[in-house]
Amino acid sequence: MAAEQNEIRRQIEAKRREISRDLDALEARLTNRVTAATDWQRPVRERPWTSVVAGLLVGLVLGWIVGG
Repeated sequence: MAAEQNEIRRQIEAKRREISRDLDALEARLTNRVTAATDWQRPVRERPWTSVVAGLLVGLVLGWIVGG
């Protein structure tokens, strides 16, 4: 009886460690994805001239809208 209880406890502890490891991995993946999705500077670093042109176009459109 005691041996069965010890085996069950061992299995439960092993599952807890496995779940904890899986949750840590999931948290790391989610953090990486959120960071990548909200990094607005990355496209600017990768394509600076495209960003400059886009900024100029947005400025012109806003100038036409506000200036009349």
